Amino acid sequence: MKTSLNNVYLLDAYSHNELDTEARLLLDARLIIDSALKDDFFWQEKTYKLIKKYGQQELRKQLKNGRARFFS
Repeated sequence: MKTSLNNVYLLDAYSHNELDTEARLLLDARLIIDSALKDDFFWQEKTYKLIKKYGQQELRKQLKNGRARFFS
């Protein structure tokens, strides 16, 4: 499945609440009508969540290693 770069940017702005009211309503309607766009949105959100979780785990590791070195 090929996702256009425009859709990626649009869905990103939608996720981060950066669209004006009119654009948001139009995208809401498109998400209802277009199942492929809805799938793209689902996977984009899932990817963002995984990246965020990975970043949090890496930060925990760094803090744990830093604390171990500091208190050794």
